[in-house]
Parts: sequence; C-alpha cells; structure tokens
Amino acid sequence: MANKKISALTAKTTPVAADEFAINDVAGGATKKVTLDNIDDVLKATTQTITNKTIDGDNNTITNLAIGAEVTGASTDLTDTAALTYNADTDVSGNGYVLDEDNMASDSATKLASQQSIKAYVDLKAPIANPTFTGEIGIGAVNVSETELGILEGATTTTAELNILDGVTSTTAELNILDGVTATATELNYVDGVTSAIQTQLDAKSPSTAPTFATSITGSYLTASEILITNGSKDIVSAPVATYPSLTELAYVKGVTSAIQTQIDAIGAPEGTAVLSTGEAGGSKFLREDGDGTCSWQALAGGGDALTSNGLDQFAATTSAELAGVISNETGSGLLVFNDSPALITPDLGTPSDLVGTNITGTAAGLTVGATTGVEAGADVTDTANVTAAGALMDSELTSIADVKALDQSVVNGASPVFDGTNFTNIPAGTVDVVSNVATARVLGRTTAGSGNSEELTASSVRTLINVEDGADVTDATNVQSAGALMDSELTSIADVKALDQSVINGASPVLATTNMTEGTDKNFVTDAEATVIGNTSNTNTGDEVALIASEINTGTDTDKYATADALAGSYVGTARVVISVTPDNIDVVTGDNQARTYIPTSVGGMNLVGVHAYVVTAGTTNTTDVQIHNLTQAADMLSTVSTIDSGETSSRTAATPAVIDTANDDVAAGDIIRIDIDAASTVSPEGLYIELEFRLP
Repeated sequence: MANKKISALTAKTTPVAADEFAINDVAGGATKKVTLDNIDDVLKATTQTITNKTIDGDNNTITNLAIGAEVTGASTDLTDTAALTYNADTDVSGNGYVLDEDNMASDSATKLASQQSIKAYVDLKAPIANPTFTGEIGIGAVNVSETELGILEGATTTTAELNILDGVTSTTAELNILDGVTATATELNYVDGVTSAIQTQLDAKSPSTAPTFATSITGSYLTASEILITNGSKDIVSAPVATYPSLTELAYVKGVTSAIQTQIDAIGAPEGTAVLSTGEAGGSKFLREDGDGTCSWQALAGGGDALTSNGLDQFAATTSAELAGVISNETGSGLLVFNDSPALITPDLGTPSDLVGTNITGTAAGLTVGATTGVEAGADVTDTANVTAAGALMDSELTSIADVKALDQSVVNGASPVFDGTNFTNIPAGTVDVVSNVATARVLGRTTAGSGNSEELTASSVRTLINVEDGADVTDATNVQSAGALMDSELTSIADVKALDQSVINGASPVLATTNMTEGTDKNFVTDAEATVIGNTSNTNTGDEVALIASEINTGTDTDKYATADALAGSYVGTARVVISVTPDNIDVVTGDNQARTYIPTSVGGMNLVGVHAYVVTAGTTNTTDVQIHNLTQAADMLSTVSTIDSGETSSRTAATPAVIDTANDDVAAGDIIRIDIDAASTVSPEGLYIELEFRLP
C-alpha cells in the first residue's frame, strides 16, 4: 500500500491480541511485526519502567506512584478497580489483608489488624499501672498465686535486697527472713544441704586455736610408735625412725645435768682403747670414780640398768619437771601429758593432714569443714535458709543484733535487771538512782549541798529538811494554822472549795451558768444572737455584716466581710483541677476517639465541669486541632462546641472560637470515666497535648 503518515491512519479504539505493530529489529537490522500478545508477554516476563512508574505484569502491581498509592488488583489491565484500595477509602473490611479478630487467633505475620480488634485485644490485657490479676500468674516456668503475691504487700525490702534472691530456691517463709541481709545468692547457697543446726555442729568441733581434747587424738594417717613432728607446711606428721633416737636411746640421758658434749669435751680422750671389767660379770654394775684417783664397779640402785632392757621403774618417782630437766629439745612447758583425758593448755598442733575430731567441744572459730559427721563435704554454713530451718535466731529477726550480743543480764519476766535512768521516758528530769538494799526506816533524799546521788535519810534528817521539829503534832489545829494551812473554819463553804474544778482568779476564764447571776451596771448578759451583732461595722445593732461573693474571694482583698460555704465553693478555692497528658511532648497529636482517659475521684464527684483548656508543647500549623470531652460512663459529650487550638497557637485560651460546655451534660459522679477525643488535628500536627479540666460544685 502507499505510504501514509500515522496521523492519517484510521484509529482503532478496541485493539485485540492479534493486532499487529511494526517494530524495528535492531539486532536483525530489519522492520518486523509484533502483536499485542507479544508485547504483553514481554511486559509480563520483566519489570518495565514507564514514565517513572514501575509495572510488574506477573504480580499486577504499579509502584513509584504518589505516597500511599500502591495499586494491587487481580485484573491484568488494572480495570478491576473493585479489588483496589485507595488512600481515600474509609472502610477496608472487605480486603483479605485486613483481619478483625479480637483475640488475634490467626497470629498472621502478613495481615493487618483492624483498630477495633487491636483495642479489644489490648483491653483484655492488664494495664501497666495498678494491674489486677485473677488466678495464678505465670513467670517463666513458675506459677505464682494471688496469695503468694499478697505476701509482698507492705514489704519493706529494698530492690538491692530483693536482687540478692536471684537464683535462690527457698520458700516464702524462708525468704521473709532475709529482710536486711546483704549476702549474695552464691553465699546464701553455701549451706544448701545442711541437715541440722550449723552452730550446734560447729560447737561440737575443736577450735583451730588452743583446742582442748577430752579424749585421745587419733591420726589415721600417722605411723604407730613414731614421734610426731611438723613438716615445712606446719602439718603434724610421723618422723621416720631413722631421723631421731629411739626411746631407749633417749633414756640414756636420764639424770644428765648439763650439756653432754661439754662434759665429753672436758673429759678428753680416754687412756687406752677399752675399759675391761676384770672379774665382774652380769652387766649390772657401772664404773665409778671413787675420788681418790681410782675407779670401782658399783651395783645400780634398784638392781637394774635402764639404759638396756629394764624400765624406768627402778628409779625413784620422777616428776614432769624432773623429766623435763634431762631433756634439752622439748617443746612447750607444763605437765607431762598421757593419752587418757589430757588437758592441753594453748597447744599449737600446726596443720594436720588428717585429724579425727570426735567429741571435740568448744567454739569453732576458723574451723575448716572437711569430712565431718552430719555435714556433707563443701557444706556452706552461711546459707541463711538452712541456718533458719535449723532453728537459728537470725540477725534479720532482731531489731538490734549489737544490743543482743551485749546483753549481760536476764530481762525475762520476773528477772531483776539493773539499769540506769539515762534514756528512760516518763521519768522526771534529773538523775535516777537505783533503789536497792535501803536500810529500814530510811528515806531516800539528799541533804549534802550540791547535786549528786541520793542519800539514806533518817526520820530526824527528814524533819529537819522539811522544817518540822521533832515530836511535832500535825493534828494540832494551832500548829497547822501557824504553819500557813487554810483551815476549814476560815472557809464559808468547804464543800464548794473542794468541788472547785476551774480557775476563778483574776484574769481567768471560768465557764459559769447564768441561772443565779444578777446583772450589774454596764455588766449585762447577752444572748448568742445579740452577741453576733455587737461590735459590727456600723456600731449599731442592725446586723449589717456583708458576705463575700466568689469573685471577691478570688481577688482576696476584702478585710471586713465574711465568706459563706457557697461562695467558697464557687471560687478558685472550691475549684478542682484535673490535668491529663494525652500525647508525650515529642509525639504528634493524631485524630481519633479515646486518645486518653481519666477517672473522677470521690472528691470531685457531684461537681460540674466549668472550664476546659487544651495546651500543646509544639504548635501545629494549617487548620485547627479540635478536642471533645466525652463522659464514657454517661455516654455523653460534655462540650456543645469543641475546644480548639488555632494554627500556630499552643493554647485554646486564645482560640477564635471558645469551647462551650453543654450544661445538660456537665455533671460528673465519682468513678465516671472521662474520655479525650481528638476530632481534628492541624495539617502539620502539633506535639505534646495536655488537657486541663476544672470542676466546681453546682
């Protein structure tokens, strides 16, 4: 056909898939044809960008549109607008990606929740402030009952003290004993497994310093019949026989009175190589120097030789001191100790590698627990729970552990402790003496000049002290009267004087009935009503007192008027204010009902709403921010004209249209729930919204 311009071609407004287009095949260098179907296949296979818009044919999406204008639908030509969601839509309940589940049962990670379902779900949860729980509360794998939580009511334990319990498995009763304890959980767990009172067990052990042993000490690790020595670590061990003389050898020094080596050195070398006992036999004699330059063999007293096979019983009785006198390397001092009930005085046993402490008594300060009866290895005697369970009195149970430790006398019922009166209460000021062992017919007082302790006064001393002569007769009317006593005979009515129960001296203010009183000149009696008008501002009995009104109370400048309860209730004095934080300071104000709530306290119940003021921290711009006060309990809006904050303003006090309170719905009762609804917000939202409500009695 002849060449034509595109503009000259006939338009086809309803193309079909088989319609063809001319296309330049760049790779093949020729003009070819394609159908609409071919173009659709290409568009579906890849993501194409058209005029800054990205079209995904397979997923039926167009992105890079205006904010919030992503279009998703089932139709490939995007003509199925019923399946699309627009920014202006007010109801999205028909969309599959929106779920309305009050219990959030589906737990979907790809669906949205409706506002109503979120609110219903949140309402089922306990509030952060003052939550109320029923049944048991699960904390991890632990279920805590209401009764168990109630144990903490009124507890004075600090946070630091409670943190100590991290990891402790003790019961509530055991934990309550820990009030004031500063030990760590690790330290408290050291006594885990202790089966009886730790102090009792410790008291049964020997102290590491100066122990006293009631019976013999058995060292199972020691070698029998060997001398005990201390090694380099100060442990008691058996000394090998090869390292010290035998008992027989040690007995050779019996009776030596000075250093053996010194004596040997003084003797010098013997003459010859041997001394022969010519003619002597039996081995029971000793060679003695007779003092005349000669020697002779002498029989031993007792007929034996302790240096060889015979015992020491051939000698006379020997004291410990005498035995110590022939030993040059002994340790310690005092009496010789045998193995039957020895009493060791401040011995130093060193550090034994093994020691059986059966029936050891005394304190256990510094005792290291090893394998002991009734206490397992590694038992920690600082575990408060085990110590308490064993019946020990804990520091935390005492008001002052220091005072208990210092107690040195009995204070039980019936005891007679001795105290001074320094800090006693309800005792007259001054020194309080200890009254005990006072002689017969004596009075405690003091006649010696100056202050000091009480003295035992005789009857004569007491009479002198009170200026009464010996033998004075206190029943003699003359003596009594001369001493200054007021006598019955001097009184018109002794009964009236005895019955006197108030002061009637000059200047006193006694309360008297007027029944039998007579009026004197310028001393007339008046009634309460007459007293009200006496001395008023006009000095006449016209009752011209003036009451203040509420505005005058607010001004606070009048000095000659009185205030009524009604005027006080209508003034600033009778105004109750409630301030509600709706939005935090750095958070945008958003529209919607129930942005905040408050409860009407008992002190405000019965009042009327008389003022509403709204404030923001950061002003919004363009259009107003409108606030409605709604009484949720009474299901009524309390404002007939909402409170507004104008563009660029931070307070509703300067609003062009002030709020108007609906007088038909301005009353509140104790417990009413007041809800804050944000009907509108400025285009550029304000930040940090606060509402002030003022209430007064009607």
